[in-house]
Amino acid sequence: MIREVDYATYAVDHRDNLRIISFNDYFSKLTGYTAQDVYAGKMTLRDLIPSSIWEEYMIAVNRASKTDDGSGYFEHPILCKDGSSLVVLCYGRLRDDGSDVSDILITDITSHIEAHNAVVQQEKELRLLLKKLSFISERKEEYTVDYNYTTDHFDITIIKNGEAKNIYSVDNYLENLYQIPTIHPDDLEDYANILRNLPNLKEGFAFDFRSSLFTEGKFCWYRTTYAPYHDKETDETHIIGRIVNIDEEVMRNQELKRQAQIDTLTSLYNQGTSRNKIDEIALQNPENCINAFIIMDLDNFKQVNDNYGHIRGDDVLKHVGKTLRHFFKFGTDIIGRLGGDEFVIFMRDVPSISHIKKYCNDLCQELSKPLCLQEDNIRITISIGIALQNNGPDSFDHLYKCADDALYQKKKEGKNGICFYKHTKKEI
Repeated sequence: MIREVDYATYAVDHRDNLRIISFNDYFSKLTGYTAQDVYAGKMTLRDLIPSSIWEEYMIAVNRASKTDDGSGYFEHPILCKDGSSLVVLCYGRLRDDGSDVSDILITDITSHIEAHNAVVQQEKELRLLLKKLSFISERKEEYTVDYNYTTDHFDITIIKNGEAKNIYSVDNYLENLYQIPTIHPDDLEDYANILRNLPNLKEGFAFDFRSSLFTEGKFCWYRTTYAPYHDKETDETHIIGRIVNIDEEVMRNQELKRQAQIDTLTSLYNQGTSRNKIDEIALQNPENCINAFIIMDLDNFKQVNDNYGHIRGDDVLKHVGKTLRHFFKFGTDIIGRLGGDEFVIFMRDVPSISHIKKYCNDLCQELSKPLCLQEDNIRITISIGIALQNNGPDSFDHLYKCADDALYQKKKEGKNGICFYKHTKKEI
């Protein structure tokens, strides 16, 4: 299809100070100048050309006039009657050899220039965007994801050095997600639910998950920030995501959290963490489940500090912590240091009283063995108070009070051994 183009024409008399001597209707439509302006006003070429480019324009005109056929194309702005300007493509030609009159043909290419400039600007912005993404990717191992909810197609693109490269593409992604081993099993259901609920997602929604896609079998933490997108032209719904490796951040936060929960001397839970963890379990304990709340302290520990110094006292506490971790299951059982030489153990779902007795008596026997610390040979004994949780939910504070009463009773009886809180004891 050939597109019709409007051309404006006018003639210039070079002998009469570049006066315009003729023009067509489209010239008036394009520039706003009328016959009165051109003929009665003795309009000249200077009225059309901006003064800032006049010299440059005349050089171009003279160069074109000196070609073999006395003609040439060049692009320049012209001034309209209302003071606006537009860009034209100009063709000028002398009427015949030796003539002082040139016929000039122009067509408005302003819209073409604007369209071209818009494309150039878009390309510039895209290059800048890719460079920004590349700058981030070089430091955070960042990727972009596009999930087409309508077609169930999934793509991952890496941006590096200003270039985008597709590195992962899967059809029927959600349909086969549970057969794709790149998402950690513990995160898979939540990850699948996000894709299923895509139309309800809000822009900026973030999800943390573990994947082995980028690390050859090793699961690392990633964070994806999502933005739902609907393509009106294709009527397809997408989720656009930005993936960032946050493994170091997660590991650092987990270590900080662990440090906040752990007693630095014994590597057991500290008082606050022990209380919170025991409370969480005890308050939700079913009636058919039996737990043992055990507190213990070292008999006459002050003498250890007085006779051997606080450094040796700390070594003894470290030894006790290590022994407790050996006897009980740290993580399943709650093992903590409440402060000073007082410790707590919360045994979960114990099978019988005899089971608890055996563990605690064996612990007493083990900790009563001589402890050789360099040139010092230190002997310690421990006293233990036990409260059973066997009547449904209970609290840390109540169980602690019962176990502490039992511990006091054992101290009163002569130390070095165990004692059950009798009011909570129930034959099992």
